Order: sequence, then structure tokens, then C-alpha cells
Amino acid sequence: MRCLALLSGGKDSVYAAHIANEWGHEVVVAGNLAPSDKGVEELDSWTFQTVGHLAVPAVSAAMGVPLLQACISLSPPLSVVSVPACIVGSSVSVGITYTETKGDEIEDLARLVAYARDHYAVQGVVCGALFSTYQRNRVESICERLGLTSIAPLWRVEQDVLLDRMDACGHSSILVKISSEGLTTTHLGKTLVQMRPMLDRLNEDMETNVAGEGGEYETLTIASPGFVNGRHLVITESENIEVTPDKWAPVAHMRVTGVEVQESDSTPVAIPPVIRVPDDYTVTGPTPSPPLGPVPGVECRCQTVCGSGDDGVTRAVIGVTCPVDSVSLEAATHAAISRIQAELLSLSEARGLSPALSLLDVVSVFVGIPSAAQFEQFNSVYKALFQGASPVRSCVEVHSGDTAGLTLSVLVVRGVPTSSAEPWRYNRQTLCVRSRSDWAPVVVGPYSQGCAVGDVLFVSGQIPLVPRHMTVLPEDGTLETYPPGHGQEDDAPTYTPAGVTRRHIARVLDEYPQYTMEDCVSIGWRNTNTSHGEDEASSAGVSLPLSVTGLPLNLPVEISPLFIRDSSALSVSLAPLFPGVSLEGRCADSGVAVCVAPVCPSIADLPTLLAPLFSECGVEKGLVQVSLFAAVPATRFDTLSVGGVSVFITSHSVRTEGQEGMHVLVLGQVEE
Repeated sequence: MRCLALLSGGKDSVYAAHIANEWGHEVVVAGNLAPSDKGVEELDSWTFQTVGHLAVPAVSAAMGVPLLQACISLSPPLSVVSVPACIVGSSVSVGITYTETKGDEIEDLARLVAYARDHYAVQGVVCGALFSTYQRNRVESICERLGLTSIAPLWRVEQDVLLDRMDACGHSSILVKISSEGLTTTHLGKTLVQMRPMLDRLNEDMETNVAGEGGEYETLTIASPGFVNGRHLVITESENIEVTPDKWAPVAHMRVTGVEVQESDSTPVAIPPVIRVPDDYTVTGPTPSPPLGPVPGVECRCQTVCGSGDDGVTRAVIGVTCPVDSVSLEAATHAAISRIQAELLSLSEARGLSPALSLLDVVSVFVGIPSAAQFEQFNSVYKALFQGASPVRSCVEVHSGDTAGLTLSVLVVRGVPTSSAEPWRYNRQTLCVRSRSDWAPVVVGPYSQGCAVGDVLFVSGQIPLVPRHMTVLPEDGTLETYPPGHGQEDDAPTYTPAGVTRRHIARVLDEYPQYTMEDCVSIGWRNTNTSHGEDEASSAGVSLPLSVTGLPLNLPVEISPLFIRDSSALSVSLAPLFPGVSLEGRCADSGVAVCVAPVCPSIADLPTLLAPLFSECGVEKGLVQVSLFAAVPATRFDTLSVGGVSVFITSHSVRTEGQEGMHVLVLGQVEE
């Protein structure tokens, strides 16, 4: 796709643009955020590197692309005379996530990106984010707002691996800022190759970041395979400016006042003028989605169970089904999500919750669509209506008797105060990466790769996609299409759909060190419409392999894992109803548990089967979500009470070819 490369001139931004081109994209224009006054070398910005910005036009000339430049807003407006070395950028919204905020410097980025989209027809934005979630989230927010794709080729690449790769391909950068113990002004202007032994020693002795991810240093790229015709930069004039003359950890930067671009034979290259983005350029986004509300002619069936524990946390499960025999899937999706929102408002009123529950309180969503071929139709509406919400999600093909329908089942959690900004929000740790990289598949809707709530880590259904392109892994699983990286060399046998899917799960789990693979219970969906779906699911090591007649993109396998923190193995016999069969899973001391069994009992038999499970987990009250998978006539919802425990049951109608299954999630509280 045609791309805008966000360009600071540093090693990461230039290298990321080069990798994007290597992946088959076309960087057609570069974009830079800089101080409005050329007399200011550096802004104290939360997001943008501005040191060395006077040399950025030369970097874009070496890349052979035009340069757009927008001015960064300043706040407060400080005098360049009074503070000559550092002016403060305007960062109004400084949380880890970002939404449109008037006066914030990210809105300057929005102007730049919108201008590139409107004048250069770009479809994607390339950034050099490596480990900064703060930076990546802001680029992703702008891309989502403007209908563009965020591309972060370096995301989560191990820092030493990245420097090795840069060195191996001739990507050369010099230090233009230092801000770390062990570095001095004498190191300004030295190349990373020259500095590498010292950077490695500082990393070993003081755990500094070898790639400068902690702000230890910043760079200017002087040579790169991403420069056309062997071009390179030659610094002809510069001065070192000491900002903080500390004996042990000084802060200083190099002000580049003269630079040339030369061909490989040293022939000078003219530096084109910078294209200035107007300060008042209008940023327009996609057409707003229609508001939530009933859809004429669409009747949804809804079932809800809600409960609160001693911890003050409100939990609810809401199930909605909508027929699609006489309406489009888009209309049914709009109606189903609207019904969920209406149910949340009703629960809030009944329980006196303020502010009211909303889609932002949804933790996980299970979606059953009548045909996997209709996934894009469903997803287009889901993305429009779930804006701002990031629950995990799994999606498979299910059936609802003679009339195919849409099924949504959502888990909602709201409770204890966690911050002054959102005192009602239950403490949750959400992982939502929307930039294409080699790390793991991006989310293709407003949902998250993972969401940890209490003792439970929910992970979205993982599928065997090549992350950088979001395309299906070729059947031969060639290494060229999905190379090893991120500091981990993988064996060739893992390059199967099941192996790649397991690797995606491991990458997500890396972001949650409090959980381990031993804490996992998973469902594996194998697609009976693919030639090797059965083999893939059985080789994926899932706790409960099930068959369905379709998955999104006709993929052979999808794995839906769930982790219970600090859990131990759990096994509860289902005899005498199912001799020789047990509920197998994990349970924590808090009573939270997840388990599965290859059977599908009747609703009437569930109290008998669940009672010993609750006794084993020490749960006397709370909420339990039970999912039954079988070739039942239609997907339906039921509720029942087992002692003081409320149970929400979903009977999913799937074509299992004789295979059935039960999944139980216990979200109960131990009786004090």
C-alpha cells in the first residue's frame, strides 16, 4: 500500500521505512513534526524526537521522497530567548491511551497525516515504535480516526537484535543527543557501531537500553539501505549544546547546522524544499456510524444474568440472538449490539450504578455467525459500533436451526475504584496492538489481543495469519513468508497453522508475566471445510478440540485460550452421568476456575454436575458462565441457580460431527 513514513531522522524511523518497503509497501512521502521556530533545536515532547530536525530534509532527500512538515504546538508558550535549549511541547492527554484532544501535540500529527492522505493518497502510516506503547497508541489512534492502516515493522523486536540487523545491512546512525549515566558530550557524533561496546557495557552494568528506548540517547541516520542510489549524509557544520552539565549523567545534544546529501560517488544531491502543512488544515475522518438503537423489522432474543460479590464487583453475562432470514447480517449486528447496550442501561438503573454500564465495561465477546463467509459484513458494523471498547473476541460459524442467526454473548465486569479519572472502572490490563508488525496479528476490529481482569486473562481467538500482511499462512509455511525474529529463533516445524497460532498466543502471554502456559485452558476450533483442519486442531495441544463448518477467512484452526493466575490443576468427575469423564481445568484460591469436558449435558443435569465443581473450588455464591457445544436444534440461552451461584448457559448450535463439549468459567467469590 502507499504509505507515509513518520520521520524523525533517527535510526528507528528510517529503518522502519526501509523495512516497510521491503515488505512490499511503497513509502511515497515522509512526514516530520518540528518546532515552528528554527532557532529551537529540541522540544520537551512526550512523543516526538525533534533534536536534529534541521537535518531531516536531507534524510528525506536521501530516501528520494518529498517531506511534509507540521509545526508542534507549544504549551505553555515559552520564550525562545529565555529557554534557548528546550521548549515544552503541548501534551494535554498523557494517559497510555489517546482520544482526540484539542490543543494536544498529537492533533498536529493528525493534521500531517490527514494532509498526506488527502494529497498523496496514502493508505498506511509507518512509524518506528519499538517498545513505546504510548507512542504506538497515538499513531494508531490517528490512523483509526482517518481510516488508515498503522504499520510498525520494529514493534517488540529485541533491542540488541535490532542493532545487529541495522549493522549487518549498513544502516548507520550517529548520536545527536545523550541523556544517560556513562555518556558524555564526547560521544556526540559517534556512530552506533563505534558506541556499541560501551552501550553493551552500560546495559550490563546499569541495565540501560542498548537501543536508547529509555531516552538514553537519540540518533541521526547518515546511511541506510533505504537511501536510494547509495546516498549518504555528510555533516559539514554542527555544535554541541550542553543542557544539563551534570558530572555523571549530562544532558547534551548536537545542533546540526550544515549537512549535505551525496551520491555513492560523492556527487552532491540537491535537497528539495520542505512542504509545510497549514496550521489550520482541516482533519476529516470517516462518516460517523449510525447511533445505537432498535432496527425496524429486527427482533432480538435476549437473556441476562447479573450478580455482585463481596469485592464490590458487578458481573453480568448477556446473550443475544437475531434471525437473519429476512434482514441483512449488517442490520442484525446493529440490532444485537443495540440490544446489549439497552440491557446494560437497564441493569444500571436496576442496580443504581453510576455512571451507567456501557460497551466499555464488556470484557469478552463470543460471536457466532451463520456463515464464515459473512465475517466482513459482520465486522464492518461491529467496528463502527464498538468504537472505544476493547473486549477480547472469538468468532466461529454456528447455526440456529432452520433459520440461521447471529449470536453474541458478552461478559461484563464493573466494580472497584482504580483511578481518580475512572473511579468506577474495574482494574483491568488490556493489550490492544493495532499496528502491523512481525510481533503477532493485529486486531481487525475494536477488540484486544488480551484482557486481564482479576485472576483471569482472556485472550482473543488466535488464528494462523502472517502478522505483517494479515494474510493466511501459506500451506507450505515457508520461513520466507514469516521469518524468525524478536530475539527468538523458531524451529521450522512450528511454521504450520497450529504452530504459528501457538506462537501468537505465546507472544500475547509475554505481555502478561503474571501468567504462564500452565495456567491455560483452551478451546480449539477446527474447520471441517479445510483439508488439514482436523490435523491442525489436534496438533495444537488444546484442552477441548471442537469442529465447526467454518472459520473467518476459511482458516483451518482458531484457538481460544483462557488463563487463571496462580492456579492449580483441577479435575472433577462427571460420574455417574458420564462415567470415566471429568471436568479438567485450572482453579485459583479465590475460587475462580475454568474447565472443559468433551460432553454436552442437558440443562436439567447441570446442577448435579456443577455442584461438586463448586464444592471443589470453595464457591458458594457468584456467577458462572457455561458454554455447551453440540448439534442442538438452535442456539439458545438459559439461566439457573445452583445454591447461591447464578449460572448463565449458552447452548451453541455447531455442526460437531458427533463431537460435543462443555466449557465452564467460574467467576465466584469465596464465602467469608
